[in-house]
Amino acid sequence: MKRIHLSFLIMCVLLLTLSSCATIFSGVNAKITLNDPQQKQPVDITTDVKHYDNVTLPYKVKIKRGYKPSNITVESDGYKPIEITVLKTYNAATIANLINVVGWGVDAATGALMKPEQKDFEFRMEKEEEHVQLAQEHQILTPKKEVVKSDVDRNIPQSYKKSENTYALIIANEEYQFVDDVNFAAHDGEVFKEYCIKTLGIPERQIRYYANASYGVISGGVDWLKYALNNFEGSKAIVYYCGHGIPDEKTGDAYIIPVDGKGTNTTTCYSLNTLYTTLANTKASNITYFMDACFTGANKEGSMLVAARGVAREAKKEVLAGKAVVFSASSGDETAMTYPEKGHGLFTYFLLKKLQETQGNVSYSDLADYINKNVKKEAFLINEKPQTPVVATSTAASSTWKNMTLK
Repeated sequence: MKRIHLSFLIMCVLLLTLSSCATIFSGVNAKITLNDPQQKQPVDITTDVKHYDNVTLPYKVKIKRGYKPSNITVESDGYKPIEITVLKTYNAATIANLINVVGWGVDAATGALMKPEQKDFEFRMEKEEEHVQLAQEHQILTPKKEVVKSDVDRNIPQSYKKSENTYALIIANEEYQFVDDVNFAAHDGEVFKEYCIKTLGIPERQIRYYANASYGVISGGVDWLKYALNNFEGSKAIVYYCGHGIPDEKTGDAYIIPVDGKGTNTTTCYSLNTLYTTLANTKASNITYFMDACFTGANKEGSMLVAARGVAREAKKEVLAGKAVVFSASSGDETAMTYPEKGHGLFTYFLLKKLQETQGNVSYSDLADYINKNVKKEAFLINEKPQTPVVATSTAASSTWKNMTLK
C-alpha cells in the first residue's frame, strides 16, 4: 500500500513539473511563415537565428522567443532587400507556470514567456533595376519643385513640457512611381514632424516619419505604433498621412496608395480599414488621425489618377472603434487641394497655423471649426471648388472628442 502511495506521489510531481514547464512542449523557438505571393524564385533569407540559401517561398523560419523584436532581411540577387520586424507577445502556454516558480523561472530564462505576435508575413519583392529605372524616368518627367517657405514654417512655438506618453506615425507620400505626384507632401510631413517635436513636446525617438513610403514601409510603421501602444501604459497616438487615396470601385473601401502602389489595383494599396482596426485593437488611451488626402481617386489638382475611371467616387465611411478621432481634409467626392502660395496642402497649412497661433493648446472642437472655416473659404477663392474638412469619431469618443487636446 505504501508503494502505491509513493508511486502515485512521484507520478503527480512528475506531471506537475512537465505541465508547468511550457518550454518542454513549445521550445525556445517558434516558427513564422514568410511569403511573397507574386514571387516563387529562390531567395536568401537572413534571420537572427541562422542563414538559409536558395529557399523557395513560402518558407517557415524559426525565430527565437524573447522580449526583443526579431529583425529579418529577405534578400535575392537583383531585388531590393525587404526588412521585416517580428514583434513579440506573451505566450499563453506559460500561464500554468504562475503556480510553479521553478517552471516560470525556466520559461523566463529561455525566453519562452514571449512568442512572435504573428505567424504569417507577406511582402513583395521589387526588382532593383526596374525600381531605379522607374525612379529615373519619374524624376525626368516630374522635376522636383522648389518649396515655398511660408509663415507656418517659421517661428514654430517651443514647448518645454514633454508628451512622454504620445507616439506619432507620419507618412508623407509625394513622389509616386505609377500615378501623379503630390505637390508639397514631403514638406507637409517634415513641418508637421517639427510641430510634433517642438510644439507638442513629443520626444523625437517616439516619432516615425516616412517620406515616400512603400507598402512594406507603411505596414512596418503601423506595426511599430501598434507595439508601442500595446506595451507602454497610458500611451496615445497621432497618425498623420499626406498623399493619394483611392476607393475600391466595387466595394467603396478606402485605400492609402503607397509610392509603389497602382491606382488600378487596390491589392497594391494599404487598406484604411486595416489601419483603423489594427490600432483600435490596442491599449491606446486615444488615437488621433490627420488625413490630408481624399479617397475618391482624384489627385490634388482635381484630375483623376486613372483617366479611364472618368469620375470621382465617394469612398465608403469606415467604422471606427476604440477611442478614435479622424480629421479629414475633405468630404464626399471632393478633392483635398494644395495651397501653392504657402507651399502646403490646404488642410495641413491651416492645421499648422492653428497650432502655431495657440502653441498647441487648442481643443479639438476649436481646431475643427478653424480648419473647416478657413479651408472652405480658400478652396473657393483659389480653385473655385468646394473642399469641406470633416471630423469622424468612434462611439467611445463621440461625447468627449470636442474637449480633447493634442498636448
